[in-house]
Amino acid sequence: MSFAVNESSTKRHQKHKNAGFHKKRNPKRGGPGIMMTCETGRERKCQQEGLHILNYYALERMTNGTEEKCSSTNDLSLEDEIKKLKGAQNSRMESFCVYDIGVRGMITFLCTMPNCNVVIPYTREDNAQVMDTPDVCINSNKEPAAKKPKLENEKFNDDKASPDPSWDPIDTVGLIIKDLREGTTDAPSSRFVTRMIPIQVSCTANKEEIEYVARELFSKYNDGTAATFAIRPKRRLCTSFKSDELITMIANLAPKKWKVKLVDPKYTFIIELCKNFCGLSLIENMKDYGNFNLVEAREKGNNSLEKES
Repeated sequence: MSFAVNESSTKRHQKHKNAGFHKKRNPKRGGPGIMMTCETGRERKCQQEGLHILNYYALERMTNGTEEKCSSTNDLSLEDEIKKLKGAQNSRMESFCVYDIGVRGMITFLCTMPNCNVVIPYTREDNAQVMDTPDVCINSNKEPAAKKPKLENEKFNDDKASPDPSWDPIDTVGLIIKDLREGTTDAPSSRFVTRMIPIQVSCTANKEEIEYVARELFSKYNDGTAATFAIRPKRRLCTSFKSDELITMIANLAPKKWKVKLVDPKYTFIIELCKNFCGLSLIENMKDYGNFNLVEAREKGNNSLEKES
């Protein structure tokens, strides 16, 4: 009897687990985001805290000024105010989505705001988005769709790159670190998040996409003058590339007038590889960000407050 009860409860648990798996869906790659690190086992708390911080810096600070102007010029009724608050709440929920990269101690948020792409996302022509949707049934009886012939204009999807993106992950992380160093108490604290790594473009960890994104980022920052740069690859549970291979591949795509400088370069090209996920950024004066370490920035802020007191 007890065996039958345990077996039925196990089946219900497995059914509930599978149902949750099929509902899970990663956002589309290509847009910007932020990769957050935390202690192993603190991922859920890091996710809640990180989303709260992103909503504060990316949404509230950006919209406070415009909301005050609107409220001063227009007298809204109670129903309109309720609708406005619900709309703001929904925008917070939909502005950032968690991307499950499958690495412990890391949480990745991708931006889903309109006009936030720095680079036109790269897509393969033969239904390559299957890896981005874990809710696809592997044992489906449906036959795979026939492959389309490869055309040049099918490399890109309909998403466009904005000359003035609605959200910049580098600016957001820079503002967070600045507030921590200054000891600002109004902003939400980061108890579980240890580092925030800005990602300008997200893509799949394959050679074609990485080369395409690197070429586009270099072209955006290249003004025809000489500059120095360094390449910082980081691999987590990824055996597709070696660090030396990545460095050589990216260096060959750099502008001709740019020279490699490992110590204090003007630009730093960071590559974050996590399984089949890749995040890339080209950051100017990276030393000013303190390796994106929030713990060290908070300690500096606490020390400065103690000296002032």
